[in-house]
Amino acid sequence: LAPDHVGLLFERSAAWRLRLAAGVALLRPSAVHPDRALVSPARARAWARRGLALNVWTVDATEEAERLCALGAAAVVTNAPGRIREVVRRATGR
Repeated sequence: LAPDHVGLLFERSAAWRLRLAAGVALLRPSAVHPDRALVSPARARAWARRGLALNVWTVDATEEAERLCALGAAAVVTNAPGRIREVVRRATGR
């Protein structure tokens, strides 16, 4: 893969912050793929400031999809594609 196609997927664990920092430094991803529980407004802003696209998993609740779209999520991974696709379209116009 070209360096501009690297994403860093991560979940909450005891050392997730350290692993994320090391992964960003070593892999130079263009996107982060956090578990939805890790996405806060402050973290979304910090990732955006670093030029990282935000792709979130696993988002099955419509309210959660709306929240993440409002925070600038570029993509969501879901088990409910039909329902969540409509939420994303309404929230983003995409």
